[in-house]
Amino acid sequence: MIMGAFLGLLQTASPDLAWTTVQRGALKAASAEYDVGITLSAACRDSSFVVAIAGLPPVEGNAEYRKLDVSLRDNTLVSSNWNIAPNSSGSVVVSLAPSVYARRLRATDSFTIRIPAQGETPARRYQLALPSDHTALDAIMASCDVPFENPADAAYDPSETHIIWERTPRITIPSTLPSTDYAEVLVQCSVDGEGRPQDCAVLEERPARSGFARHAIQMVRTGKVRQINGEPIQAGSSFATVMTYRVQDSPR
Repeated sequence: MIMGAFLGLLQTASPDLAWTTVQRGALKAASAEYDVGITLSAACRDSSFVVAIAGLPPVEGNAEYRKLDVSLRDNTLVSSNWNIAPNSSGSVVVSLAPSVYARRLRATDSFTIRIPAQGETPARRYQLALPSDHTALDAIMASCDVPFENPADAAYDPSETHIIWERTPRITIPSTLPSTDYAEVLVQCSVDGEGRPQDCAVLEERPARSGFARHAIQMVRTGKVRQINGEPIQAGSSFATVMTYRVQDSPR
């Protein structure tokens, strides 16, 4: 698994403000470590790409996701949801849209993370200067075929999207099968006044260029949305959803 090997690489990150490349077998990572204990990393293995934050204060319980406020597009903090890495107690989190975050990390000079208050634990805020030379990060992205630019990033809403479908998307088998046994695509769309998806864009395709992205958009457009985050739909509202393809059980 890429995540297990990746957690091992995090222990060898450089303390300098630079993207440092570390390799273990087929897994390559670029990491930047900070004196506050935080490490930003991007890794590629067998066309699978991840972006992670390590060194966060642990959380209690067995949650699968952790909410962070981040400066994804500019200095404005937005709520985002991250997968909690196995056996990390929340100290390591993995982006749900790693390509979007990698492009942000290479295109700006700082990245802010705010951990919301939890019970009696006050909020924490980390403002991290980013390395000016992102050659090592670029190399990791290139090895996983991650594009350096995607206009759809501007529309990405990293907060969790709860969708209630009036009509669920019609799941069909691609006329041209993807080049891999497994592929998933993160699609973001807006809706018209009737809840029909429109202006859909691919934010993430794993693995890159799998050949599943166009079909994933076609399937999403066959659906009709009733509610987004518990609210009745309004024209122009947006949502994100993941479409998955598996050889074993067809797309779902």
